[in-house]
Amino acid sequence: MRLRCGVASVCLAGLLWATSGGGSAGTRESTACAGHDAADPSARIAACTALIRLDPGNAEARNSRGLVWLARRDYDRAIADFDEAIRIAPNDARAYNNRGNAHAALEQIAKAIADYDRAIQLNPGAAAAYLNRGITRRRTGDYAAAQADLAQAVRLDPKNANAHNELGLVLQARQAYAPAIASFGQAIRLAPTWATAYNNRGNAWSDKGHRQRAMRDFNRAIRLDQRYAVAYYNRGLNWRRQGALDRALHDFDQALRLDPELAAAYNNRGLIHEEKGQPDRAIADFDRAIELDANFARAYNNRGNSWRTKRNLDRAIADFDKAIALDPRDALAQLNRATAQQQAGRLPQALSDASRAIALDPKHAIAHFTRGEIHEKLGERAKAAADYRRALALDPAYPEPAEALKRLEGRRAPSHLRRRS
Repeated sequence: MRLRCGVASVCLAGLLWATSGGGSAGTRESTACAGHDAADPSARIAACTALIRLDPGNAEARNSRGLVWLARRDYDRAIADFDEAIRIAPNDARAYNNRGNAHAALEQIAKAIADYDRAIQLNPGAAAAYLNRGITRRRTGDYAAAQADLAQAVRLDPKNANAHNELGLVLQARQAYAPAIASFGQAIRLAPTWATAYNNRGNAWSDKGHRQRAMRDFNRAIRLDQRYAVAYYNRGLNWRRQGALDRALHDFDQALRLDPELAAAYNNRGLIHEEKGQPDRAIADFDRAIELDANFARAYNNRGNSWRTKRNLDRAIADFDKAIALDPRDALAQLNRATAQQQAGRLPQALSDASRAIALDPKHAIAHFTRGEIHEKLGERAKAAADYRRALALDPAYPEPAEALKRLEGRRAPSHLRRRS
C-alpha cells in the first residue's frame, strides 16, 4: 500500500472559497472577519460574530465564520453557518462550495457532490468547485468523472498546483503513468518546494518501474520536509522492492517515529520482519496495524501468514477468515487460507478456497499449483495434472509444477525447470 497525498479540501488555501469580508458595517471587524489582517482564528470568529450581531442578515460574515470553523474541523458549526449564508444569499456559489467541503470532510459524499453541483450551476467558471468535486469523486473511486472535473479545474485555473497534483493522482489510479508524471511535474514547476508533489511523482515513477527516478523524488521530498512521514514510508517501499530490506526497515522506523499511527508502515515493517525470519516481531507489527485500523484486510492476511510460519494454523485461518470477510475479492487471502487448510488436513475446505482464488484470479500460477497439490492429496490425479499443466503454462519458469508432473507422469522435467537448492 503506497500513500499518495492529495491535500484535504479543508486544509489547502484556494480550495476554500473565501469571502471579501463582512460587509460595510464595522470596518475593523470586517477586515478581521475576512482574515485580511492575519487575525488568529479566535479573533476572526469574534469579529464575524460581532458583525452578525449587528446585522443577522450578513451572509459574508456567516460564510467567513464558517470557513474558520471548517479550518478548525468543527464541521457542524461550519455547516450551520454555510446553511444560513445560503438562506440569506441563495445564489452565492461560494457558500455551496464551502458547505460541500464540510460535508466531504464528514464523508457525506452525496451531500458534498450536490453542493458542488449547485456551485458550478451558479458559477460555471468556479475552478474551486470543479477541483473539490474532482477530489471527492477520486476518493470514492469514480475516476473517470474525477478526471473530467480536475481537467476542467486545470483549464480554468492553470496555475493551481494542487489541481495538477490531483489530476496526477487520478491519472495514476487509472494507470496512465506518463500523463500522471507530467501532471505532477507541472505541479512541481508551479510549486517547486512542495514536497507532496515530489512524493506523488515518486509513486508514479515506482508504478512505472523506474525505481531510481522514484528514489530521487522521494529523496527530494524528504530534503524539503524532513518530518514528512509518508515520504519515508514510500521510500521504504521502494527500497523493499529493490530487495534492500535493511534500508527499507530504517525508513519505516523513521516514518513511525514521525507518525506513530501510520498503520501501513507497521504492516510493511511486519512484512520485512517476516522476510527476515522473525515472525514474532512481524506479528507485533501486524497487531499494531490492526489496532490502528480494524478494517485493514491486508494486515489480517499478513498476520495469518506469520501465524502459519509459527505452525499455529487455527490462528492463521482465523486471520484469513477476517481478511476475506473484509475483502471477499482478495484472491491472495483465499489462496493463503487454502494453503493453511491444506496444512491442517482440511482438504475439502482447502479445495474450495483454492478454486475461489482461481475464480478471482485465473492467471495466478501458484493458485493452480496449490489446487493441483490438493487434488493429488485427494487421489484425483487427472485433475491434479491438469492444474499443474495450467500453472506451468502460466509461468514456464515455475519449477514446482514441472516437478509435480514428473512425479505424477513418471517423466523427468526439463533440466532448466528443476528446482535448484
